[in-house]
Amino acid sequence: MSLSTSLFANERTSLNRSSVSLMAGIEPWFCGRHIATFIARVRTSYVPLVIHSIVIAAVSLYDMFLTVKYAEQLKYLEQNPIGRWMMQLDYLDNGALPDLTLFLSAKSIGTLLVLTILALLFHRQRRIGHSVALGVSGSQVLLAWYLSVPTFAA
Repeated sequence: MSLSTSLFANERTSLNRSSVSLMAGIEPWFCGRHIATFIARVRTSYVPLVIHSIVIAAVSLYDMFLTVKYAEQLKYLEQNPIGRWMMQLDYLDNGALPDLTLFLSAKSIGTLLVLTILALLFHRQRRIGHSVALGVSGSQVLLAWYLSVPTFAA
């Protein structure tokens, strides 16, 4: 056996041994270790914060859009007593449009404040930030659903 033949033989055996050891180390994707690794990576990334922030901002914009769209009916539709006070709905004449500037400004500032606090909380204590962001975005999704579902007068 020549030197070149013995080199190729060694490469083949080492290749076979490494491929066998690689195959032995493969686990299915649903293995607990892979799920735990995925969850750990999600916890350390900013992707969930971005997704929650987009959801919160989108629902807030949708709520503001509906406020402007139905400005004529706000006297009858608005259920929030603080919102009614800010728009002076209880003191409007019939047919008069409410002044929405204070109300929409307060909504915008409130949304920006919430997003800023979530970003700071997420940066300081990521675990708590995830929980709080999930709760706020979940509440926003429920609000969007509530605003979108038609209500029927009894």
